[in-house]
Amino acid sequence: MIFRRRKSEEEGEEEEAPRLKLPASKGEEEEREEGEKEAPKLKLPKPDREEESEEEEEETGTVKLKLKPPKPEEVEEAEEEAEAEAAEEEEEEKAEAAPGAEEELERLKEENERLRRELEEWKNKAESVLSERDRLREEVKRLKEELKEREEELDRYVKATKRLKEKVEELKSKYDDIKSEAEEYRSKYEEAVQKQKELKSKLEDLSEQNKKLVKSVKRLKSKYEEVKKEREELERKLEELSEAEKKIEELKSKLKELEEERNKLKKRVEELGSENKKLRSDLKEAEKRVEELSSKLKEREKKLRRSRKQIEKLRREVKQRDEKIQELKERISELTAQIKRYEEGEQLLIPAGTEMAVARVSGSLVVGKDSAIKSLHDEEPILVKDSVTIRDNSRVHGTIVANEVEIGKNVKVVGDVISKNGVKIRENAEIEGNVVSMDSVEVGSGARIGGSIVAGSDTALASNVKVSGVIIAPGKIKASEGLNASALICKELETTGSVECDYILSDERVKLGDGSSVKTVIVKEGPVEQGASSCIYSGSLSVKDADSFTVYVDGDAFDTPEANDVLKKILSRTEFLGPLRLVDDRNNARFVLDSFTDIGVAELVREIREELGV
Repeated sequence: MIFRRRKSEEEGEEEEAPRLKLPASKGEEEEREEGEKEAPKLKLPKPDREEESEEEEEETGTVKLKLKPPKPEEVEEAEEEAEAEAAEEEEEEKAEAAPGAEEELERLKEENERLRRELEEWKNKAESVLSERDRLREEVKRLKEELKEREEELDRYVKATKRLKEKVEELKSKYDDIKSEAEEYRSKYEEAVQKQKELKSKLEDLSEQNKKLVKSVKRLKSKYEEVKKEREELERKLEELSEAEKKIEELKSKLKELEEERNKLKKRVEELGSENKKLRSDLKEAEKRVEELSSKLKEREKKLRRSRKQIEKLRREVKQRDEKIQELKERISELTAQIKRYEEGEQLLIPAGTEMAVARVSGSLVVGKDSAIKSLHDEEPILVKDSVTIRDNSRVHGTIVANEVEIGKNVKVVGDVISKNGVKIRENAEIEGNVVSMDSVEVGSGARIGGSIVAGSDTALASNVKVSGVIIAPGKIKASEGLNASALICKELETTGSVECDYILSDERVKLGDGSSVKTVIVKEGPVEQGASSCIYSGSLSVKDADSFTVYVDGDAFDTPEANDVLKKILSRTEFLGPLRLVDDRNNARFVLDSFTDIGVAELVREIREELGV
């Protein structure tokens, strides 16, 4: 049902009151539509509190209708007024008809009767209006209650809407913040994608290089196996030869014993005739044993003759080499006189730009800039009792053995560097052999080591150092950017930049800088920290919970006897070398490392992985 606002009598407004549509069920809508068709529209007076209702409408955003039905007293007063007017008209008509005729009276009676019927009709209409009024009152009452419920519901909706608006505003601010963060993350993501592409291309290049290196390693490994087999064959033959000689000596001693025993037996035969038969039987057995030993001796002699032929061949080769050495000795005989006058002093000082040969120095040796020195005898090292200092841009042909060694910038050493108290190698120096020190080793930036580095203490490596062999330090290895080595074996490793090597064996922590590339890392305990963009291809492996890994390191791993002596001293005072415990006996070790090469360390790592089932 739709209510319309009553027109204001004072203002004379013609605008319709706002319509309020209330929700209803389908049946109620059909009944209301029928009621609207049948019942007449009721125009209600404007509520008294119009201003207050308008203010409430503005505050709540809803339209509230205050319906005021007509009062029943007004309807009764209207009926009484109509009856009074009819009675006055009747009295007036009677007064006028008093002097008149009866016809007029009859007419008035008929008129009165008509008026009564009309009044009766009006009464019926009033009763219908009153019943309609009561029905409308009930309807208005019901609508008021329903309107109140709807208003309360609308208030709840308004409050909920207000809360939702506040939440929407809060979500908008959060959305703006998230949007700005998303833009930042998007830019970071694009940078990361670009960096990933670069790293992917770099990884492809490295994989190609790795394939080439694997092929070259396979070829070298096959050659190494051949050489190893030949060496083992020679060692076996030498062992057989030594065993044969020992057995020959044993047989000779036994023969002497048998002869003495035979002489004693003869004497006893003369003295004791009763035991003659027994002694003869013993003699026969002894003779048989002698014959067996003699046959074995003949076989050993044949093997010995073959071994002697091989030894004779080796002697001829050694003789040819000695002849070449003799020729070289004759070439440097002129420089010997110059060395003698410096050997008597405490310090041998070679001026800058000088070329000379040096054999043994009882004090210290200082080589000036742009000089060149060489060993007096090619097969012998340069032995210095105290310290050796080689200035920048000099050249050394031969192995240096000293108490302390310092190599200047751009110095090239064709041989090994062996020291007791420490080695310092400056920038861009090049050592073609090994660096062995019972104390610490310091290597400057850009230096090149053609062999291995073995230090009895800590090792410090500057940027862009390249070591062709293995770096071994029972202490800590600390390296800068661009370290390149075949393997690192130490107590602890820390690199502030990139490092490239195949294997790392450490007792404690391993910290790799950004961009490092390692094939395998094996630690006894402690973490393995990787920098950004670093890669461990075969992963890191901890042997903390595994059984003790014992390793035997050959003390004659180097060609120079002095280097081997220093190595043996380092190993004797070192219990652990990486995650491996050192033992003195080769037979008691689980693993054996004959030489410090990338192939030897690779074989060691492979055996450890097989032992752990990795």
